[in-house]
Amino acid sequence: MMNRFQTLLSISTGAAAYRKLALEHMRCKIETASERVSLARSRKVAAEAALQIAADTLSSEENHKTALQEDMSTLICQNSQAQHARLAELTDRLEAGAYTRSR
Repeated sequence: MMNRFQTLLSISTGAAAYRKLALEHMRCKIETASERVSLARSRKVAAEAALQIAADTLSSEENHKTALQEDMSTLICQNSQAQHARLAELTDRLEAGAYTRSR
């Protein structure tokens, strides 16, 4: 690409017109590249913001899941304790009933 511009710039006849054309062409390419860089930069910023939102959402959902698991574990323990107390009560009642019958 630069060889073409160097060739254009090195031509002695009408070199000023060619130089002007080559410079204008390069200016247009630079402007286009600048626009593309700007667009890519804005996409990157938007993607980073979306990533941060997703990370925050993930953290929140994981905390919610952990809280639910802890609640479930507490309920299971309470249920187990209630069943154990009920079993002990029934056992005591059976033993009391067997004791009174044997007398």
